[in-house]
Amino acid sequence: MRIYGFLRPDKRAELPAEAPVLDLAGYGLPAWTSVLPAERADERALFRAIRELSVDERAAVFHALVSLANRIAVADRMELGDPESLPKAIDKATRYASDGLELITRENGLSLEEGLRRVELERLFRVGINLDREAALPDPIEQVDENRDGPPDIDLDTEREDELESR
Repeated sequence: MRIYGFLRPDKRAELPAEAPVLDLAGYGLPAWTSVLPAERADERALFRAIRELSVDERAAVFHALVSLANRIAVADRMELGDPESLPKAIDKATRYASDGLELITRENGLSLEEGLRRVELERLFRVGINLDREAALPDPIEQVDENRDGPPDIDLDTEREDELESR
């Protein structure tokens, strides 16, 4: 999936042409984000940036975050019916988007909130995962060797194997 696309090290801190990336009119959330929980000392950069945004900007970022988390859940082959899948995907999205936000803002001399206004959340995530690809990428899907003759190996217990051979 595109969210896990490789970014060359010299391209990671690039800023897109200045244009608004937060869709302020496109999404109405059924909940308002005018009041946020108290700031924590170990709070991720993404949440620190969100605190500084207007209510409408926060709504746009939260919508983008849920959308990104859903794409992560699909790309990582999480069980979509499992109630733990979306929280895990949101955690992964915020962790790596925060890493990407910190890199881009540091390299371009921007505040965290300005970086969030300038760079799409998906790009922040891609930058973050490219900082530690081994830890960030999902486990690879086992590939079937199509050049191999016969069906894939199946591990059967001995009793079942004997039963099948006697037929």
